Amino acid sequence: MKTYEVIIPSHFFGIELSRLYQAKSAGEAKYKYWLSHADAYGMTFGKFVKMVKCHRAYVSE
Repeated sequence: MKTYEVIIPSHFFGIELSRLYQAKSAGEAKYKYWLSHADAYGMTFGKFVKMVKCHRAYVSE
């Protein structure tokens, strides 16, 4: 598993938000975020995934 940071643009809530997820891929990390917040966005995963950013996060241990 790798750590990914999912970044939600400010046009959703007025501020940019980010959250860390343990996932096998960036797509899986985005999907995990979407599943936990799907009712708040009211859009399909296909539309959501085009609007968010995701990258590998460096996490020191």
